[in-house]
Amino acid sequence: MASIAQVKARLEAILADIPDLTVLDGDERRVARMTLPVVMVRVRNATRDRASQTSGTVTRQYGILLLVAEVKNDREEDVQDAYELVYPWLVTIPDNIIKSPGLKFGAQAALVHGLGSIEDSGPITFPYKEQIYAGAGFTLPVTTVER
Repeated sequence: MASIAQVKARLEAILADIPDLTVLDGDERRVARMTLPVVMVRVRNATRDRASQTSGTVTRQYGILLLVAEVKNDREEDVQDAYELVYPWLVTIPDNIIKSPGLKFGAQAALVHGLGSIEDSGPITFPYKEQIYAGAGFTLPVTTVER
């Protein structure tokens, strides 16, 4: 069984392999503009399904938070310009995860039992570390076997 930390680390490795994307751990005091776009992986809720008294599956939601551009004001055209920068990532991030069945990465074997359909929020603006950013949120259900 893969641990939560192992799954999170494997997702971060897959994302770090995407050109021009920086993976953050969320402990930064602020995001430097020059590092944008950035992405963070967050561990979320889980559902357990027991097949027997000794084994079952756990499907845990992993959130991926993408920050692409700082939004300096709320003028509609500035927000739309920032959203334009988000659009390519709505395809790139899921495509790279889908290309890694079972979270297989490089020479490393598959780590998990299965991946669900990855969902995205579409382009959004949201606060992070006292700034407003344009970006997107992704949710990926990851199923592991529990013994």
